Parts: sequence; structure tokens; C-alpha cells
Amino acid sequence: MSRHQALDTFGRSGNPVMSDSTFSEFKTTSGNTMTLEGTVNKTGILLFLLILAAIYPWNLFFQSGNPASVIPLTLICGIGGFI
Repeated sequence: MSRHQALDTFGRSGNPVMSDSTFSEFKTTSGNTMTLEGTVNKTGILLFLLILAAIYPWNLFFQSGNPASVIPLTLICGIGGFI
């Protein structure tokens, strides 16, 4: 049985770089670890925010019927997303 749970879960790799000596420097800590429940919760929150952010311009476009009403919002959010 290996010291590394990932190797037990996914099996050995054929990659020569991924040997036992590669991970010998890393120490395991009993600190904050990522759980499946936490990952699912964060994914759900981000998905909710994404849908909420998409609903506003969608409704703005269909209420006015004019694509020009959404372009300034799209440009501002696009630039903000790149920053």
C-alpha cells in the first residue's frame, strides 16, 4: 500500500517522472483539506452567480428588442473580466 492516496486511487503511472521519489519532499498536513462537499457547494454558488449574471442582459435584450442596448454592458463586463 502506497503512502499517497492518489496513487492508490488512480493507480501507477507509466510516466517515469511520477515515481515515489518525486513526492518524497512533500509532507502531508492535517490542516484544511478540500472536501467533495465543499467543492460541490462552491461549484453551485458559482453556477448560480453565472446564471444570475446572464439573466440580466438576456432580459434587457428581449425587453427592448434592440441589440445595441446590451453592447455597452457586454463591453464593460468583458473588459472587467479580462482585468
